[in-house]
Amino acid sequence: SAVLVGSRRAHLVSSAEIGSRLVSAALMYAGLVFAPSLMALAFAQSIGRLGYWLVIRRHIKRYVPEARVSLSMARYVHFKELFGYGSQNAFLNFAWLLSDRKDVTLITIFLGPMWVASYTFARLLIISVSNLTSAVTQALRPNLIYHWARSEFDQAYTIYYTASRYSAFMATTAATFLLMYGKSFLAL
Repeated sequence: SAVLVGSRRAHLVSSAEIGSRLVSAALMYAGLVFAPSLMALAFAQSIGRLGYWLVIRRHIKRYVPEARVSLSMARYVHFKELFGYGSQNAFLNFAWLLSDRKDVTLITIFLGPMWVASYTFARLLIISVSNLTSAVTQALRPNLIYHWARSEFDQAYTIYYTASRYSAFMATTAATFLLMYGKSFLAL
């Protein structure tokens, strides 16, 4: 996806992300109705991610055909650079994961492990709403930065206000849905 963002096609990444989340949500709903289990939810998430990767791959081939990955391009020096950066990045991601998931640890300690699943589903709903909203602003951010850097402030403000309206609409719609159906979904 970074290839598409770097070529100022972040809207393709965002639309693929939104589409994959909608597919995952529909599959999760179907899984919870017909075969409620954690495996059904994991399967739904996996199908959504796989679809996202395939769509991104198709967009890269279509819009940035010069971007390619091949084993023939692999060199020891590249692996060394990647490991140097990747190991530091992996350490930071692991530290972030520990700090981000301390809530689950505390819930397990104080309430018991049976509450983790309920909390995780509720957390997943909130994260999905947040990601859906940020997908709108992420798509417009490269263009906003581009116009701001060129001192085209009127255009930059227009993009900013448009992103604010769309993301506020998405957040309000999703929050209303959660208020109306969130309890029923968690009970299911």
